[in-house]
Amino acid sequence: MEYTTIVIAIIGLTSTLIPAYWVHKEKKKNNEKDKKIAELESQLTEANVRTEVVDRLLDITLLSEIKTAVDVVFQETSADRYLILIALNGVTDFNMISVIFEQHKGVDKISAIARYRNLKIDDEYKSMLKKAERNGDIELEVSQMPDESILKQIYMIEGVQHSKVTFLLRKGIDSGNDVIVFSSLATHSEEPFSSRDKTIASTQNDAVIVPALKLMIESTNPYINAK
Repeated sequence: MEYTTIVIAIIGLTSTLIPAYWVHKEKKKNNEKDKKIAELESQLTEANVRTEVVDRLLDITLLSEIKTAVDVVFQETSADRYLILIALNGVTDFNMISVIFEQHKGVDKISAIARYRNLKIDDEYKSMLKKAERNGDIELEVSQMPDESILKQIYMIEGVQHSKVTFLLRKGIDSGNDVIVFSSLATHSEEPFSSRDKTIASTQNDAVIVPALKLMIESTNPYINAK
C-alpha cells in the first residue's frame, strides 16, 4: 500500500472514528445524566411515599388496643420500652427507618418518634432488619454489638441493655413499594429477656398489635394490598 493510500485511509478512519467517539461520549454523558435523574426521582418518590405512610400510621397512637397490649407486656415482663418502626422497601432498598409508636415504663422518656423519624441507617442496621424479617425476630445484647453500629450508639444513649426486634408485617402501599413494620422491645436491665418474657411479648404482638396495625393501614387506604 502506497504512503498516500495509507494517509487517505487513516484520514478516512479518523473522520469516522472522531464523530463516533463524540457521539458515544455524548450518549454516555446523557445516559449518566438520565441515570442520575432516575436516582433523584426514585429518592423523591421514596421520600414522598415514606412521608405519606408515616403520617398515616401516626394515627395508631389512637388505638387503645396497642397501648393496652404493651401495658400487659410491661406488667408481665422485664421490658420497659416498646417501639413500632417502619422501613420502606421497593424501587430502592430501604435506608431509613421511622418510629411511629413508643411506650415507656418507669424510665426517662426519650421522644423516639421525634428523634427517629426518617433516620438514616447503616449497613449493620439494615442487615439486622432483614434478618429479623427472614427469621421473625432477632435478639440483641448491646455490649456485644459492633462499636461503630449506629443502633448500638442509639441504645447506649438510651441506656438500653437488651432488645428484641420483631418483624410484624409487610404491606404493599402501591405498585412499587412495600412498608415493613417492626417492633423493638427493650430493657434497661442487665438481665436478658427470659423465655417467658419473649412468649408474652410474642402473644401480644400476634393477638393484638399486628391485627390493630393491619386494621389501621387498611382503613386509611382500601387499595393497600395485604401480604
